[in-house]
Amino acid sequence: MRRLLVVVPTTGGPAVLRRLGPRAGLPVSAAFADGDYRPLAWSADYARLAAPGGPIARALGEAPAPHELRLDRSFDAGRSWEAPVAAAHLLIARGFELTDDPAAADVLLWATGAVDLDLALISGDYAVAEKIELSAALFEAAKGAVVVVALPPGTAGEPGARPSARIVRPTSAQDIVAAVGQHAASRLPPPCGEGEGGGGPEQSAAVAHRVSAPAQPLPEPPPSLTPPRKGEGGGNVLRFFFALACLSVLGGGAAIWRFGGPEPVPTPDPVETNQAVRGDETPPPAPPKPSPKIAVDELRATAGKTCAQALFGSAAPERRPVAVTDGRLEPSRLDGALCGVAVRASDPAAASVRVTGALAGASSAPRPDAGGQIYWLKDGARQKLVYEVQALSKDGGAIGDPVRHELAP
Repeated sequence: MRRLLVVVPTTGGPAVLRRLGPRAGLPVSAAFADGDYRPLAWSADYARLAAPGGPIARALGEAPAPHELRLDRSFDAGRSWEAPVAAAHLLIARGFELTDDPAAADVLLWATGAVDLDLALISGDYAVAEKIELSAALFEAAKGAVVVVALPPGTAGEPGARPSARIVRPTSAQDIVAAVGQHAASRLPPPCGEGEGGGGPEQSAAVAHRVSAPAQPLPEPPPSLTPPRKGEGGGNVLRFFFALACLSVLGGGAAIWRFGGPEPVPTPDPVETNQAVRGDETPPPAPPKPSPKIAVDELRATAGKTCAQALFGSAAPERRPVAVTDGRLEPSRLDGALCGVAVRASDPAAASVRVTGALAGASSAPRPDAGGQIYWLKDGARQKLVYEVQALSKDGGAIGDPVRHELAP
């Protein structure tokens, strides 16, 4: 599970989310500061943001239970907390674990800005440069984390953050979630060989074994080449020197090697050496990417018919499966003939699906379909939108990764 630290930047310094989750006994979602039972001044706005039918519920596809949002410090004004808080809700729903410890975080999310009913970010002057400067110590404390800095619309230039920070310019809270997921996946483990010993005790022992292993003794020469001992007959002496001379001529010095000379080093094949240097060997093929656990069909009006006729049953829509390339769903063209989409789980173990993102706000209430749901697009929903579908088991557990699909004009 990936550990996420969420920063709510303010002009008084950064605030850190300490807790965000359901709280028994709360009639509605509420925001608190550490050490205080009284809701913050903007807690009623947070309750509306997380209420059934509100922006977060529409993005999740279901109404969350009343949540407790707790920060390490309080602040009393503004709406710039909305973007990081909404993104935190969506990221936790995707499996991220919230942490307030910079040293333990895998990802640090720094975001600011207000949102609308569809969680689109509202352009404005959010004092970004000042807030980033006040967050410098927090960036420094999160040295082991991937830092994602989400700049709201209307931010000019790229205010200085940590040099290695990933600067993104989202247009919605859903874009922030996608950016965090992408950069969290690119986080690599430390290079091999770091730490004392440069390779661990196993590697050191292996090296020591290779260094200290005794050299193998040379084979004993055959009796026919053993020099005669003192007192042996002259015939043996003549046979010895005759054999030695033959081997010297025919074997190219093999007799000398037999008496303890150095073993010749084999000369490498120049062809093989050149191939190794050039890297001519063909690398093994990459393993195929797993197919998504989700299938999506486009619902399109047939020739001469309208989406209204398809919606009200007078003309059945044409279903066109969305193609899958390299384990991903291909984008769909959002033209006048696209009436909606049907999403379903393609994994036999899945019992249902969960849809999050902009699709819920751009369509009417979902209708049940065989193993999934149908979303009919509203008349005015002809702008780019992105949503995700997660296959769920009977007990509500996630099956595979969520699948992203894009509709674009």
